[in-house]
Amino acid sequence: MKQTTLGKAVSLTGTSLHEGAAVTLTLKPAKAGEGYTFIRTDKGGALVKAHPDKIIDVKRRTVIKEGEAEVHTIEHVLSALYGLGVDNAAIELNAPEPPAGDGSAKAFMDLVDQAGIAALEAEAAVFTPTSPLVFTEGNASISCMPRTADPGKSAELSVQYTLDYGVPHLPLQRFTGEVTPENYRKNIGVARTFCLEEEARQLQAMGFGKGANTQNTLVWGKNGVIDNKLAFADEFARHKALDIIGDLAVAGVRLNARVVGVASGHSLNQALAKALRAQFDAARKKPNGRGAMDIQGVLRVAPHRYPFLMVDRVLEAEGSRAVGVKNVTFNEPCFMGHFPGRPVFPGVLQIEALAQIGGLLVLQKPEHSGKLAFFTSVENVKFRRVVVPGDQILLEAEVLRERRGLAEVFARATVEGELCCEGNLKFMVVDEKAPRA
Repeated sequence: MKQTTLGKAVSLTGTSLHEGAAVTLTLKPAKAGEGYTFIRTDKGGALVKAHPDKIIDVKRRTVIKEGEAEVHTIEHVLSALYGLGVDNAAIELNAPEPPAGDGSAKAFMDLVDQAGIAALEAEAAVFTPTSPLVFTEGNASISCMPRTADPGKSAELSVQYTLDYGVPHLPLQRFTGEVTPENYRKNIGVARTFCLEEEARQLQAMGFGKGANTQNTLVWGKNGVIDNKLAFADEFARHKALDIIGDLAVAGVRLNARVVGVASGHSLNQALAKALRAQFDAARKKPNGRGAMDIQGVLRVAPHRYPFLMVDRVLEAEGSRAVGVKNVTFNEPCFMGHFPGRPVFPGVLQIEALAQIGGLLVLQKPEHSGKLAFFTSVENVKFRRVVVPGDQILLEAEVLRERRGLAEVFARATVEGELCCEGNLKFMVVDEKAPRA
C-alpha cells in the first residue's frame, strides 16, 4: 500500500464555525512521510504538525499547538483527507480555524476531488493495534479492537457510533460504516454537525459557534431540526463517526481496527488517538531482527572505518526500513574538543550516524552490492536532546523514495525513547572507485 498526496494545490474561502472569522484554506501536496502539516500563513508560516503530542485541551473541538501557533477544529478537514485516502498534505490557513462549509466534510472532499490524488513511492504506515483499548467518561465510552486486514487489501477501519444523550425528544441513533473512500464519500463525509436547541445559546454565550447558523449546524428542537432538513435519519450519529475519523487521523497511521463509540466526544477520541500512536511507536521500537548485522556484517557493507564508523550494530534492515545502534562512549575522539569538561556528542555526528544507517539501508539491496552511497543533502533537521557519553542512540531510517540511483530517507535518532534529532537525508548510489582499507 503506497502513500498518497494531493495532485495540486486547491483553495477554499469561507467563515470558520467557532471563531466566526473569514478564512482561506489551501490544500497542497506534501512529500511521503510528512503526514498532515498545518501552516499558519498569518503567523509567518508557522508549522503545526498533526500529532497527538500537539493536542491541547479545548472543549467541543480538536485543537493542536506548536510554539505560539494554534489550529482549531481540525477534525473535519483531517476526516476528509483520511476518509478519501490522502496520507500527506500541507494545509495552509490565514486564520486559526478552517472554513465551516455546511458543517460536514463535503467542502474538503470537493477540494480533494479538484486536486486529485497522487501515489507516492513510499509504503504507507499501516498499523493493527497491539491490544484492545477502552476509554470511558461517565456513561460515554470509546473502544478500539485490532482487526486483521485481508491479504492484499489496504488498511481496514470500521467505525460504529451510538448516540444516546438521554433526551426524550432525541431518539437513540446508531451508525456503523467501513472507512473506504466510496463509503466515506456517500455515507459519512456529508453528515453535518449539530447541537440541541437548548444548548445553542449557552454555547454561543461561552464563545463557541460565533460563525454557526442553521445552514452549517443542524439545531435539534422538540419538533425536530429547525430551519433545515436531515439528510439521513441517523445523521447525528454519522457525523460523530466523521469526528472520530478526523480525531484518529491525528495519530498519523492507517488503522486496521474496529472503533466503537457510545455518546463519546472529542476528549475520548483524542485519548484513543494518543494511545494508538503510543502503541504504534512502541511497536516500531521493537526491531524484527530480519537483516540484522553485527559489527562484522556492518563492516562488510559500510565503507567507513575508525574513527568515523557511527553504526555499531544493525537490528533490522529489510525492505524500506532499518534500525541500528550507536554506542556513545567517553573514548570518542570528538570529546577531546567538544567540549573539555562537558562532553557532548556533536549534532553533526548524530546526522552522520543517521546518514550511515540510511546508507546501509540503501546498500543492503542486492543490486547495490559493492557500491557507495554518497550523502548529498539534508533537510528539515531538528535537534531535541543532548547526547552524552554512556548514551545508546537508536537509529531509525525509512526510505521515502528511490529512483535511478537517487534515494531519500527519513531518519530519526532517539535515546531511551526521547527524540534526539530527525531529518530527511538524500543519497546518490555510485560505483565504488577505490578499494576499502
